[in-house]
Amino acid sequence: MKDNFIVPNLNTYSSYSLLSSTVNFQNIIDFDIKNNIEYASITDINLYGAFEFYKLTKKNNLKPIIGLDVSYKNFNFLVYAKNFDGFKNLIKISSFILTEKEFDIETLLDENVFLVNKVNSNFATKKTKVYSQDQSLDNRIAINEVRLNDKNDLKTLKVIGAVKDNKTIDDIDLNEVSNQTLHFLKPSDFIKKYDSVAIANLTSEIESINLIIDTKHDNLIEFKNSFNLSSKAYMNKLCEDGLNEKILAGFINQNQKDIYVKRMNYELEIIDRMGFNDYFLVIQDFIKEARNKRILVGPGRGSAAGSLVAYLLGITSIDSIKYDLVFERFLNPGRLSMPDIDIDIMDTRRQEIIEYIFEKYGYDHVAHISTFQRLKAKMAIRDVGRVLKIPLPTINKISKEFPNDLEENFLDYVDSNQTLKLEKNNNPLLFEIANKIIGFPRQIGIHAAGIVLSKNKLVETIPIQLGVNKEIVTQYSMEYLEELGLIKMDLLGLTNLTTISNILTLINMRYKLEIDLYKINLDDQKVFNDISLGNTLGIFQLESPGMRSLIKQMKPKCIEDISLCSALFRPGPQQNIKSFIARRDKKEKIDYVDIKCKDILESTYGIIVYQEQVISLVQRIANFSASEADIFRRIISKKQGDELEGFKIKFYNQAKENGYTTKELDEIFNYIYTFANYGFNHSHSIAYSLIGYWLSYLKYYYPVEFMAILMTSFDGNHEKTRTYVKECDRLNIKVLPPNINNSLKTFRLSKNSIMFGFGSIKGIGDEKAKKIIEARENTENKKFESYTDAYRVLQDYKINQTIIDLLIYAGAFDIFGVSRRELILKLQEGDSQAAYWDVPESTKHSTVDINKISLEETRDKMVDILGIYFADPNEKETIEPTKTEDPLVSKYNCISFKNVDDSVTQFTTLATIKSIRKTKTKTDKTMYFVSFIDFENNTFDAACFISALFDDDTEYKGKRVVVDIKSGSKGRQIVSIKEWL
Repeated sequence: MKDNFIVPNLNTYSSYSLLSSTVNFQNIIDFDIKNNIEYASITDINLYGAFEFYKLTKKNNLKPIIGLDVSYKNFNFLVYAKNFDGFKNLIKISSFILTEKEFDIETLLDENVFLVNKVNSNFATKKTKVYSQDQSLDNRIAINEVRLNDKNDLKTLKVIGAVKDNKTIDDIDLNEVSNQTLHFLKPSDFIKKYDSVAIANLTSEIESINLIIDTKHDNLIEFKNSFNLSSKAYMNKLCEDGLNEKILAGFINQNQKDIYVKRMNYELEIIDRMGFNDYFLVIQDFIKEARNKRILVGPGRGSAAGSLVAYLLGITSIDSIKYDLVFERFLNPGRLSMPDIDIDIMDTRRQEIIEYIFEKYGYDHVAHISTFQRLKAKMAIRDVGRVLKIPLPTINKISKEFPNDLEENFLDYVDSNQTLKLEKNNNPLLFEIANKIIGFPRQIGIHAAGIVLSKNKLVETIPIQLGVNKEIVTQYSMEYLEELGLIKMDLLGLTNLTTISNILTLINMRYKLEIDLYKINLDDQKVFNDISLGNTLGIFQLESPGMRSLIKQMKPKCIEDISLCSALFRPGPQQNIKSFIARRDKKEKIDYVDIKCKDILESTYGIIVYQEQVISLVQRIANFSASEADIFRRIISKKQGDELEGFKIKFYNQAKENGYTTKELDEIFNYIYTFANYGFNHSHSIAYSLIGYWLSYLKYYYPVEFMAILMTSFDGNHEKTRTYVKECDRLNIKVLPPNINNSLKTFRLSKNSIMFGFGSIKGIGDEKAKKIIEARENTENKKFESYTDAYRVLQDYKINQTIIDLLIYAGAFDIFGVSRRELILKLQEGDSQAAYWDVPESTKHSTVDINKISLEETRDKMVDILGIYFADPNEKETIEPTKTEDPLVSKYNCISFKNVDDSVTQFTTLATIKSIRKTKTKTDKTMYFVSFIDFENNTFDAACFISALFDDDTEYKGKRVVVDIKSGSKGRQIVSIKEWL
C-alpha cells in the first residue's frame, strides 16, 4: 500500500439511483478533490450515469471506480469493475437483470471484478474475491455507504424516498435520527470507523483497479445485400440505378446527366471514405419497406436533403442539384460527428417501421434511446408538497408561479417573486427540499424518435433495460452513444403525413383514383395562385395569420419561393422582409457585401437567408475548406467566444491573401456575424416546403376531402374547428351538425358536405361514440325511425341520459322534427312521460313549456360541446343576433367576426363573454384567455395581457362588451374594452 493512499467512499449512490440519494456526480468530484482523494466511486443500482461519471472523473484527473448494486435472487451485493473487461461484465449483469433475462451470474463474476456482500447477504463465488460490509467477519472491508451530500440532508432523502414509494409524511418520521453514517467520510473519519484489516482489504483491491473504457468500437451496423456485393459496390449500384430511373421518369434531364454523375461520385467518395456506406443502406432499406407498405414518408428533413446520393437512394425526394443545395452542410471530411439523417414518417404507422428494424437486425442489436425526466421547479414543488400534505390549492398556487422549464437558480427566482417569497415563509421545508432536488433525474423515459443500432450485441458496449411497455431501451442517454461508436437514427412521427395519407385514401375511395405525390406537377400555377392568395389554412407551416400575410406579399410561384417564406418568417429574419420584398420588386437598390460574391446572394437579393450562403461566402472569400466553413458557420451562429476569435483571425489572414483589405473584411465579417445567427437550413426548408405544396395541391383539387380529413385531425380542438368551419364556408362546403342516423365517430363526408361525428361532441368520447354507432347498425334498417326508437335502443346499449342529453344539444336528433328544447325538457321529466314517445313525432302536440329553457341556453351549450352553433331547424323562432342597427354597432363601427380575414389586423366588435380563464406566461406575466360570441353568433377566442381589465372576484360570463381586438402572427389579443354593458 502506498504511504499517501487515502481511502475513498466506495459505496456511493448518486441521484441516478432514482430518488434514493441526494448526491450528484459533481458532489463526489468536489469532495474527493477537496480531501485529496485520488479515486472517485459510484455504486448505483443501474448504470445510467456510468459513462458520464467516467468522463467526469477523467476530466478532473481522478481515477474512476464503478460498481453496481446487485439484487440477485435472495442476495444483495456490490460488484466492482477492476478493468474494462470487468466493466463489460457489469454492463451485462445490469442489462440482464433490468431486461428480466434469465442468466447465470457466476459466469460474469471472474478475476476482472471483486464483490462485496451487503450485511445479511452471503453470496459466494469461486472465481472472484468476495468481501463483506459486516465488520464482524474476517473478510470485512472498509466501505462507507453514502446517500447524503450533507449530513443534514436526511429529511430530503426521506422525502424523495416517499415520492418514489408514493407515501406521505404520515408514513415517515422526518425527525428520526439515523444511526447510519450516510454522508461522505473524510480520511481521518475512516481511520476512526474501520480497523486496519478492513482498510487493508479495501486498499489492496483499489490498487488493482485500472479502469479505462475503450471508446473505439467497430459497432456500425453491416447491411447485407442479395448480390453479395461490398457495401461500397452496392451503394454505387443503387445510385446508378436510381439516376437512370429518374432520368427515364423525367425527373432529371438526360442532357444534365454528366453534372449529376460528377456530384454523385463526389458524394459517394466522401461517404465511403468516412465509413458510412452501411448507414445509408440501412436507411434506404427501411424507407423502401415503408413505401412497399404504403406508409407515407416525408420528402426529407434537415441537411440530409442536400445529398444527391440520398435522393438517388430514395431516402429523400429532393433533387439537391435542382434546388442548389449544399452537400457539405450535411457531410464533409472534416466533420467529426456521424451524419444525421432524420426521417419523418406518418405518425400512426411509425411503429411498424420500428418493428421492421428490430426484426431485421435483431432485438439484441437495436434499442430505443433513453431520456431522463429531471425535476424542475413545478414538479419538485408538487412532489414534495404531496409528501408534506400541503393543501392542493396552496401547491397549485405556488406551482403556477414558476415557469415550466425552471431547473436552476431556484431560490433566486423565489426571492424575485413576491408571492413565492410569502409562501416560502409559510412553508420553509417545502422550499428547502425542493431547492435541493431540482435537476435530479426523477424517472427514465424514451426518446420520442431515436433508436440505436449496433453490429455487435448492444450489451457488448452499453447497458440496456426494459421500458414501461417492455421495449428495449438504452440505459445511457443519447449524448453518450455516438462516442461509443453506435449509430443513431431519428424516426419522427409527423401528423401532417398521416393527414396527407388519409386524404389520399379518401380520394381513392370516392373516385378510384391513385395519386402519386412524387409524380404530381410541382409547378402547377393554379396551386401557386391559390397559395399566393393566402388560402393556406390547414397547410403545414403556412397557416398562421402572419405567414398568410407574408405569402400574400411574396406571391410564391415555385417551391423555392415557399422555402424563402419559411426562412424569412422567423424571429430574426423577419426584420429583413420589408427590404427583401422591396428589392425583389425593384423598389430598393440591391447592395452586396462583396460584389465578387454576387452569385451566392443574388437569389436572395443580397440578404443572407440560408446557412449554406454563409458556408459559400467564407469558402469564396477566405479559401476555407467545406468542413472549416461549416464549423465556422456553427461557431459564428452561436457566438462562441474563444473559438470564434480564432476563426476570425484565420478568416482575416486567408482573405488578405485573396487581396481583401482590413477595412473590407471588417464590413464583410460584421455583416456575416449579424445575419449568420438567423440563417435557415436551406435543405430542410425546401423539404418541408414540399410537404406544404403537397397539402396545397390536395386542398386546391380536392377541397371537400381535404377539409374532412383536416377537421378529423383536429377533432375536439374547438378553436381549430371554428377556424376550419369558417374556411369551409369560404370554399362553399356545407358543414352539418351530428346526425343520429348518419354520423360516424368523427367527421365524415355526406355527399359533398362534412358532418360532425359523435366523438366530436365534448363529453362523449371514442368508446361511447362506438357504442352509439353499434346500436344504430344493429337495428333492422341500420337507422332509428324516431327519437323514441333511438332512446330505447341507446338505453339498451348502456348509453345513459347524460350522453343522450349531449346528443340532443348537439342537434343529433333534429331530423325527427322535435326542437332541442322540447326533447331536453321531456328527457328531464323522465319515465312518467314515456307514453308521449309512443305518439308519432309528426302528430305530437307539445305539452311542455319550452320557454323553461332559453334559446340562448341551448346555443351556449351547443357551442360548448361542439365549438360552433347550428340553428335548430325545429324552432319557429331563432336567436336574434344583436341588430346591425344597434346604436353600439354603428357607434363603434363594429364588424362581425365572420368578416375578419388576414387583411384585418385590428377590429372592434360587440360580443358576449362566454368564458374566461386566467393563467401565467413563461415570463411570469398574468394572461387571460377569453371566449366570445359576437353579435351575429360567431364564436372566437382572444388573449388578454392587460391584467387591469379583469379581476378574480367578478363573474364575467354573459357580460356584453364592445371590444377592440388585434390580430397577428401571435393570434388574437384584446387591446381594450371600450364599453361594458
